[in-house]
Amino acid sequence: MIAKLPIALLTLLFSLSGCAKDYSLAPPADSEQITVTVKLPKELKTETMWVMYRSTTCKSISYGASGQRHELDGHHSVYKEFQRQGESDLYQIELPKDGGARANGIWPM
Repeated sequence: MIAKLPIALLTLLFSLSGCAKDYSLAPPADSEQITVTVKLPKELKTETMWVMYRSTTCKSISYGASGQRHELDGHHSVYKEFQRQGESDLYQIELPKDGGARANGIWPM
């Protein structure tokens, strides 16, 4: 029984590793940047910007009520806060245009 335990653990480890894909964003260091600048009066405050990256390679899979499989383009959301530029009324965000390629695909904005 004790001799079979390491074999069972190794089998479990290898069977789970096939499902462990990393679908997180990983923008390249040399990625092209997109700059968003807004001019905001003093009476108003900025809102958080919601940016979505999509991938046709990293699919999201769901199943319908009758068991049919649906593949949708994968997506990642990023929330960024605008940064005030000095004492001016300008607020700015810089975002990578390319979200990276960890899932053997590109996450474009």
